[in-house]
Amino acid sequence: RNLGPEDAGLGKTLRLWNVYGAENVGLKSHVLSDWSEQCVRLGFATARSDGNEERQFIHALDVASALGAAMLHHHSLPLESDVSTGIWNDMHLLAVDLGNASKEVLGANCDVKFSNMVAGHRERLCPIMQGPLHEVWKPEIDLKKGCRMLIEEYRIRKDVCSSRRAVKGVGVGVLSEYSEIACG
Repeated sequence: RNLGPEDAGLGKTLRLWNVYGAENVGLKSHVLSDWSEQCVRLGFATARSDGNEERQFIHALDVASALGAAMLHHHSLPLESDVSTGIWNDMHLLAVDLGNASKEVLGANCDVKFSNMVAGHRERLCPIMQGPLHEVWKPEIDLKKGCRMLIEEYRIRKDVCSSRRAVKGVGVGVLSEYSEIACG
């Protein structure tokens, strides 16, 4: 059937602010993933900018929770809602949090080396953190916990990839499926 005026409000927009979580690292991956993977693989990370900027981050699991809440409360949401923590994070302090997470998980600190390239500055927009979605949903993973989760995930991926190379020719079960994603 064709949608009519009685169907108004079916389309909603959720703006996601710097979602992070373990991903395959490459040219289009996100800063926290890049740094975490480098910490595990190299023991240090290299930033692409001088880090003199602030960003908002939200863990992928919190986004999944927000999407679930949005589906349950779809009809009460405005046309646009923001999914964020609402917290602006200094990139240099984020590097310290990641170093501390590395020390907890790997037993060694991970320094982030910032470049001399000035970060591209954009107009600072703020998410709207009031509204029906924020009455039923709140992010639960702070950056300290999220950094630990990332380091743990990339450590597991490194271990799986190392195991896969060590037992070349073994290609059955979860190890094979997981390593195809994690190891390429």
